[in-house]
Amino acid sequence: MVNRIKKISIARKKATGNAALLALLLLLFNFTARAQCDVSTSYLKIHLNNKGFITSMKNITVQPAREFSPGDKPSPLLCLYDSKKKVYYEPKNAAYNNAGKTITLSYPNGSVAKVSLVPHKKYFKLTLQSLSPRNGVDDI
Repeated sequence: MVNRIKKISIARKKATGNAALLALLLLLFNFTARAQCDVSTSYLKIHLNNKGFITSMKNITVQPAREFSPGDKPSPLLCLYDSKKKVYYEPKNAAYNNAGKTITLSYPNGSVAKVSLVPHKKYFKLTLQSLSPRNGVDDI
């Protein structure tokens, strides 16, 4: 009987520990990067997809909201240019960090750009925080 009580007690501790670990992982995942995001001002809502392209720009002051971005022609948030090779690089992957208000863009040449995206009441402020490694990129 005592052994059975000990086994039940140990099983409860393991279950409680696993539940706490699961809750912690879910909490951390919620505050880390997301692949897609929507940001908006009082006038405009922008949707960025998981590749770093703007797929929607809507005027949210009217109903129905007017779409400014053609659905079949998404626009890259940030292109890189290598003038020696005369090549433009479009992002291949994007991750949005809501807590830090930053977007990390990965490119086919191996470069990674970090861009802050801060929505204000009437405008968005985008700032290139870093670009590394440059891998020949001399323009954005």
